[in-house]
Amino acid sequence: MSAYQPRWPGSVRARFIGLVLTITTLALLLAGVALLSYELARRQPTWSAPLFSSAQMLAVLIAVIVVSVFSLLLALRLSLGLQRAVSEPLLAITRAARRIVVRRDYSVRVAAVSDGEMDLVITAFNRMLDEVQERTRALEQSNLSLMTQIAERYATQTALARANTRLESTMAAAEIGGWITDLASGEFTPDRNFAALYGHPDDEMLRLDPQRRYRQIHDQDRARFQAAEADALRSGSLTSVEFRIVQPDGGVRWVIARGKVQFDADAQPQLLAGLLIDITAQKQAEQQRRDSESVYRAIGESIDYGVWITDDSGRCTYASDSFLALTGLSQAQCTEFGWSSALHPDDAEATIAAWKDCVRTGNAWYREHRIVGADGHYHAVLAQGVPMRRDDGRIYGWAGINLDISRLKRTEEALLEADRRKDEFLATLAHELRNPLAPIRHATQLLDAPGTTDEQRQWGREVIARQVQHMALLLDDLLDVSRITRRRLALKSDDVSLKAIIDAAVETARPLIEARSHQLHLQLPALPVVLHADPLRLSQALSNLLTNAAKYTDVGGRITLAADVGADGLRVRVTDNGIGLSAEAIPRVFEMFSQIDSALERSQGGLGIGLALVRGLVELHGGTIDVGSPGLGQGTTFTIRLPRRLLRDGGVTAVAATPGVAAAQTMRQMLLVADDNCDAADSLAMLLRLQGYQVSVAYSGPAALAQALDLQPAAMVLDIGMPGMTGYELAQQIRQQPWGRDALLIALTGWGQKEDVDRALQIGFDHHFVKPVDFPKLQQQLQQGLLQRQPG
Repeated sequence: MSAYQPRWPGSVRARFIGLVLTITTLALLLAGVALLSYELARRQPTWSAPLFSSAQMLAVLIAVIVVSVFSLLLALRLSLGLQRAVSEPLLAITRAARRIVVRRDYSVRVAAVSDGEMDLVITAFNRMLDEVQERTRALEQSNLSLMTQIAERYATQTALARANTRLESTMAAAEIGGWITDLASGEFTPDRNFAALYGHPDDEMLRLDPQRRYRQIHDQDRARFQAAEADALRSGSLTSVEFRIVQPDGGVRWVIARGKVQFDADAQPQLLAGLLIDITAQKQAEQQRRDSESVYRAIGESIDYGVWITDDSGRCTYASDSFLALTGLSQAQCTEFGWSSALHPDDAEATIAAWKDCVRTGNAWYREHRIVGADGHYHAVLAQGVPMRRDDGRIYGWAGINLDISRLKRTEEALLEADRRKDEFLATLAHELRNPLAPIRHATQLLDAPGTTDEQRQWGREVIARQVQHMALLLDDLLDVSRITRRRLALKSDDVSLKAIIDAAVETARPLIEARSHQLHLQLPALPVVLHADPLRLSQALSNLLTNAAKYTDVGGRITLAADVGADGLRVRVTDNGIGLSAEAIPRVFEMFSQIDSALERSQGGLGIGLALVRGLVELHGGTIDVGSPGLGQGTTFTIRLPRRLLRDGGVTAVAATPGVAAAQTMRQMLLVADDNCDAADSLAMLLRLQGYQVSVAYSGPAALAQALDLQPAAMVLDIGMPGMTGYELAQQIRQQPWGRDALLIALTGWGQKEDVDRALQIGFDHHFVKPVDFPKLQQQLQQGLLQRQPG
């Protein structure tokens, strides 16, 4: 695109040409004069021989003057015209611009002076001024609006500063600090209140070291606060989290932090702003309240079934934990009159009526009633309470206690029962003493009667001897029970075989067993079991059990006496298929003078002290006795358990699978089976016991280690994957013991890969078996391993 070439108007162009001609003429004239002067000088003319004549010179001079004057006039004329055409419009524009600059008067305009091209310049200038004026007006309006906004903003900032000052003062008075964290840059900006809560005079230290605010959080609270802060970056809200601040002087302040997270357009967290509120006074008050409550709660809870509080209408508002634990009710369930649901049906109506009457009259509360417990049993309670009165005497509630009088009631019942049983015992004793007296009297009369044959006299003597023996046994039992009750019975312990004890007991009970045509079966270890015990007293206990079974079993019954040795010691069971026991009777069978009603008609008499005597004799040996029965008519089993410490070393044996001296020696040794699968451990132990081994069972690694350290077994069959301690760890512990270096260790596990076998052997196991175990192979390894470890 060609550039725009402006064209001048004709008058301006003519004036410009004239001016150029005038200047050219003047230049030619001056050139001619100069040339003439040069010629004159070169030739050096003399006045005597003039180059030109005077007339010629005058003519030339006049001509030059005329031409010069004309040229000057013409140039003046042309310059004046050019000034009017160009300079004046420019001067007018200049004056207008100066006025605009000086006076800021944008209404000034330049008037047109001709119709030439300069009018175009003036018109363009005026249009420019129009546009400048319009923009100036817009700018002034904008400036005015901006100034207004600036003024408003300044006023707002001033008000905000005042508000911030008031807020900061208020927050300082309320002990509230604030902070902002720029999550992008990590910049932390606390206020002075925040710094004061941290124990600093200003915020500079926390700003320069943002991590200090974490370091000053109590060790027990730091992780919890940081976790809450991390969660806030996801949820957008820092929920109320309480923690402790450790100040530089060692003081501790409790605070609660709350905050909000600001996210950008991409949902990325940018800022975290929050407040830190001092709750130290609140925490101290809460602690004091808790301390006070704990004191009163401890006092209340020290009373069985605790304390209770009601309002002025008699509705329960508080019940202690001990009462709630007793009834199984919650605090909410116990409110109003919910506690009445726990009353015994026979007590409920009268108790509620009495309580309402107490509320109506404003009297103190005192009443005994029964409350059903969470265990389903009723408990006797003595409830006492007094009205609470305000200064004006008005009652605003009742406060009281519940006393557990169950033991008192049981004691009363026990005393009544003891008195009843004493009367029954005296009556029974009189009856039992009269029974042998009648045949003795008859026998003596027969002996004194004339005509009595020798056979009749012999029979009379036997009757007297038998009945005297019976009376002696009754008296002996009474004396023994008395000695046991007063802890005056001393044991005469000695090493004795179990078989000898059982033979003596059977011999004592055999007459009654045979008289009632019972079948007696004995299941005893084939090899000797040696005890360190009182043979007379153990035999007495077993004979009483056998006699008891014979009495309470119908004619032609079956009685079994079985004995076996386990990890815990010796167990002896006496089982019959007699009249059995009800569930209600079982807890009372070992009580003194106990006689079960259902058995009275079918027994052979007695004082009801036999089982109490058995329990006392067994407990003197450190053992226990219990009884079990499927129910009435289904027989009874009495089980005596004697501790392992009564067994003598080498005195516990059983029938071996393959007879032989070496095999029998291995069977005398202790084995330990450990497996967290109880069924697997018990079944394996049972199989091993059937083969004659002594077996102890554990169901976890730590339990197995404890038993191993105590029993020092010769062999152990260990599961690998047990809780608390693996079989590998257990084997390592065993191998570190002096006795465990030579113990036979067998791994029994579900892992059967080659690396599992190799690892077990490297750990210290002698053999590795995979579940389910091949029992014959396991038995073979046990026997061979134990034989190899026999001395000699």
